[in-house]
Amino acid sequence: MAKGIEIGAIFCATELDDIAKKIKSELSGKKKNLTIELAKVERVDTLALQLLVSTQNTCIEKGGTLTLKNIPEVVTSTVELLGLSVLTNE
Repeated sequence: MAKGIEIGAIFCATELDDIAKKIKSELSGKKKNLTIELAKVERVDTLALQLLVSTQNTCIEKGGTLTLKNIPEVVTSTVELLGLSVLTNE
């Protein structure tokens, strides 16, 4: 996997502080592209998806991209339900 962040099974509000810190660290300085591995995610909530949208906006503002890898069905269905298909490029 390209250097990036791997998300564990629970991608919810209780875990977001650590994930947000990792994202901030990865995007510090001139870095503008970020890859997030989602294969292990079993639970996701709206706050987690808001973090992804915010991260995507930060990457775009820096002239880069956010790449989500191995998006599981639980994430895809929640994204679709909330109308956030911009995250999955569908």
